[in-house]
This record gives sequence, structure tokens and C-alpha cells, in this order.
Amino acid sequence: MNHTNLLGESAAESTQTLVHLPSNLTVSSVSPACRHAWTVFVNQSAEWGKAELILWSAGLYAPVTRYGAASAVAEGRQDLEKVNQRLVQRMIKTARTKALDVLTAFAFPRARLAFGVRMRNDGAVTPGEDYLGNTGYLPTPPTGVLADRVLSLIAADLLNRPGDFEGETLCGGCGGIVMAVDPCCAKYEGRETGIPSRRFATLVAPHRKAG
Repeated sequence: MNHTNLLGESAAESTQTLVHLPSNLTVSSVSPACRHAWTVFVNQSAEWGKAELILWSAGLYAPVTRYGAASAVAEGRQDLEKVNQRLVQRMIKTARTKALDVLTAFAFPRARLAFGVRMRNDGAVTPGEDYLGNTGYLPTPPTGVLADRVLSLIAADLLNRPGDFEGETLCGGCGGIVMAVDPCCAKYEGRETGIPSRRFATLVAPHRKAG
């Protein structure tokens, strides 16, 4: 996986310090885990509260970020158990809105490149190498802000598998996430994989109109 990425370089050529992954983790497993985490957040978090966010953070986010530069994240991380419900919901809404803004902009190649460059330069991703010698990017947000965490997952996924983000990332028909061959609405009938996300259309529609 030492291919040239969205930025025209391999992760091994980055000026950042290369993180060496443990033998039970490969670079090729990072992007699918990132994508699962960020798509679950975008698709479902509009109805979340504190309990759901804690479950997502521990079950999907933490496993894929534990091997990066976690010390900076830990310093800025809020203890969700001590945060009131209203603030948690505001954090979720802000993070989801920012993620939707980024994903909508991905329709333009220049926007994908600018996002990748910015996230790398800001330290939101860190180059990593596995025991097979494969390199790629790990999500490692420089702060503990929820929006930064979600965007770092998207950035690592984009940098490692830029081809999957060509074309629509959010469906122009229903507003659902459509990655690679995953359909999202009647517009994509006849394709063999994916799960319809009509419910997501009702969640994202107000944001898309506002934008």
C-alpha cells in the first residue's frame, strides 16, 4: 500500500514522524475501520445522546486511533461522563454539520486536495507503517474536539483511498453517503451492494437546503 496518495506522495515520504504499527494491525485495515466509524457517525448521530456517543467513541473511534500521536488528543479530551446532555448534543450537531460540509465539497477535486493538505499540515493525520512495510495515514487529531476527531477519520480514509472519493460522496438524489459501488437510493437501483439510506435523506435535507 505504498502507493502515491492524494497529495502526490507516499506516506513514507512525508516529513512527519512515521508511526510503526504493531504486528496485529496492517495499514490496509485502517481505512475500512475509519470509513466504518465516520459513516456510522454521519448516518446515525443526528439522533444520538451522551450514551450513544460514548459507545461510538469507545467501540469505533478509539480502536483505530490508539496507535497514533494520542498524547495531544488526551490533553484536550473532554470527559463525556461529566458533560451535560445539552452540550453533548451541541457537540454532535457541530461535528456532523462540519462533516457534511466537507463531504459535500468533495464533489470538486480541488476541495478534496485542499482538505487533504490542510489536515496533514494540521497534524490531523500521521503517517504509519505496518510490519509488512506498507505505509498509509492514521487518524490522529491534534485536539480532543469531536469535530476534529470525525474529520480526521475522513481525512485518513481520503488520503489512503482517494479513488473511492471520486464522483459523488453525498448522493445528489437523496443526500445519502455513496462511496465506490455503494448505492443509496432509487437512483442506484441495479447495483448489487449497499443498503438504502432513505432515512438519512430526511436527516440531511435541512442541512443541504441551509447550505
